[in-house]
Amino acid sequence: RAPKEERAGGRRSSCRPPSIMASKLLVRKEMKARLAKLSVDQARTESAKVLTTLLAWQPFKRAAKVGLYCSSEKMIEVQTPQLIEACLSAEKACFLPKVDGDGEMRLLRVSSVSELSPAPPFGIPEPVPRPQGMALRPEALDEGLDLLVVPGLAFDEEGRRLGRGGGYYDRYIEKLLSQESRPLLAGVCFSCQVLPEVPCEEHDARMDAVVVPGKVLLYES
Repeated sequence: RAPKEERAGGRRSSCRPPSIMASKLLVRKEMKARLAKLSVDQARTESAKVLTTLLAWQPFKRAAKVGLYCSSEKMIEVQTPQLIEACLSAEKACFLPKVDGDGEMRLLRVSSVSELSPAPPFGIPEPVPRPQGMALRPEALDEGLDLLVVPGLAFDEEGRRLGRGGGYYDRYIEKLLSQESRPLLAGVCFSCQVLPEVPCEEHDARMDAVVVPGKVLLYES
């Protein structure tokens, strides 16, 4: 079924206006400190629980076309290699991010992890160009998505999200929400990344669900 009606159209967040940017900087600093305290074993265990929870979630199981992200071992975040493999094995259409030279992100379809290659500066795997003479990789904005898995530094139980400051997902989600048919937006994070309230601005779209170890927040079945 659809998520809460007020969020189904990509309703923008209602936020406190004063000093939002300063609040975001403080929260980013706090979240980076929290993540730095996570042991390797804790991060690995929580990543596995998020993966199990997401794969068992009915909206994810029903989704034929999914947008995912490639995690970086240099950043403390929910790791996604097994998630990508599971989606490819289930024959879902998988779209993964590629950041162009102008700083804009695209989500391109891949059919195998062999089509990914580490990209500077963080070594995050990205879809590689197809050989000359082959058609360009399909882009999610053209193909449509059923569900987009979104990383972030912090989330709250109202679906607000705080990214790392690059704005890649904010700009891309804005494009997705401008289309006639929009995907479910599912944030994923460790338990320590859920806050009572995340500072946000009017252009920040809320998630329809936030998947944490062992449960899905916000979404109403």
